[in-house]
Amino acid sequence: LHPMNRNIVCVSSIGTFTVTVTCVPGKPTGVTAVAGNGEATVSFTAPADNGGAAISSYTVTSSPGGKTASGTGTSMTVTGLTNDQSYTFTVVATNAVGDSLPSDASNAVTPVAKYQVSYNGNSNDGGSVPSDGNEYIAGASATVLGNTGTLTKTGHSFTGWSVNADGSGTVYTSGSAYTIGTQDVTLYAKWIGCGYTVTYNAG
Repeated sequence: LHPMNRNIVCVSSIGTFTVTVTCVPGKPTGVTAVAGNGEATVSFTAPADNGGAAISSYTVTSSPGGKTASGTGTSMTVTGLTNDQSYTFTVVATNAVGDSLPSDASNAVTPVAKYQVSYNGNSNDGGSVPSDGNEYIAGASATVLGNTGTLTKTGHSFTGWSVNADGSGTVYTSGSAYTIGTQDVTLYAKWIGCGYTVTYNAG
């Protein structure tokens, strides 16, 4: 019986009839993985042969660890992975009859921790803080943003950003390089109070 032709024509003394046979699907192909932070996104191609019955779901499994993700689409994310550990992935297709053979393994990927840089107006009373939507790995260099949202604080001048809310330590200005550590970081607006000198002229 050809895998794509499951109609069997039977001839008997009482007539001719057709029997349709269904099987498990063929295995998915073209499995690729892209690493994230403690996760990986796995994409693949549906099998050309569904076994004669609609495919109801796919299951992706990691190696090592046996972490799984299931769904009906051909791309899904496996979570709960350990950063700095190499993984490959296989995919199984399921129909009403059962599970396919596992696909060939994906490329190997290594999830890595990623960190974000956020900005705090530090008691500003006008304007808005900039937003850095990037994610960085440890040791990477982030470019410090400027006062793009025109932050203001009455009686003060904006002079840059500091990792400390009290303004102590290194002051980072627009375009400065900040080296990412092993945690998310908040850069606080650094404010300098404006002084005034009043001079009285006698007479």
